[in-house]
Amino acid sequence: KENGSEIKFTVSPAVGDLSLIPNSRNYAFSFRDVTSADKISAISNGEEVDFTVKKTDVGMSVTVENVDADKGVTVTVYSADKAK
Repeated sequence: KENGSEIKFTVSPAVGDLSLIPNSRNYAFSFRDVTSADKISAISNGEEVDFTVKKTDVGMSVTVENVDADKGVTVTVYSADKAK
């Protein structure tokens, strides 16, 4: 979801028989044409979680590791600059 200079991406918690899937997951979010960010946040189960950022020639990627499958995660990028 994009709102002005805020881009938000949410992965919902897994549902159903959780015994059939891994307990935790790693997610990589790629934001094409986002060349810098004033702030980035990653929230899982209402709490901030660690993440890494990698800048590329065409944007950036945010990686969040070890997210509990039953919690989900939301990554928000507050960007002051978008490539044109």
